[in-house]
Amino acid sequence: MKTEQPAAHREMYRSAIAPHLTEPILAIGIFSPGGALKELKSDYAVGKAIGTFSPIVGRLYRRKKMTATSAKNVSNVVAVTAAAVHLFPIPPHPTPFSVTGPPTTWPRVGLQLLADPPKRHNQQLHITLASGEHHDVEISKAGAPGWCDFSDEVRDLLATPIGTPFRRD
Repeated sequence: MKTEQPAAHREMYRSAIAPHLTEPILAIGIFSPGGALKELKSDYAVGKAIGTFSPIVGRLYRRKKMTATSAKNVSNVVAVTAAAVHLFPIPPHPTPFSVTGPPTTWPRVGLQLLADPPKRHNQQLHITLASGEHHDVEISKAGAPGWCDFSDEVRDLLATPIGTPFRRD
């Protein structure tokens, strides 16, 4: 099923994930591993440079490196509930999204989020759990309205300490 609108895409994720959770979903978004976009851009630039000398070799290099980088940097659909953050891996393109196993779950109690200023294409988020475990992720800021802010609600909700009223703008 191909969905082109952000709201429809968000609802598709919500309907696939909701049966696997015991609490209502407050926000849906997408996290990519920290540095994933930078690595893809670097692979592309090196391939373009090689392509100035040999277009075919450059194209093959870009395809091989970008495929390997994409496979290594698996993005996750993020579902935030009142008590936890649930991460569901997104299968490689063009496989449609489906829940294939239990999610990675982070408790929201004690979760701290530090967001770097947004860049042109992404925003880095630094998440520290109450256990001290640290995760660097990024959210996309590229694309048309609705897509460039697709994960902002998740970011804003996680930046709000539990027990503080969250206001959707």
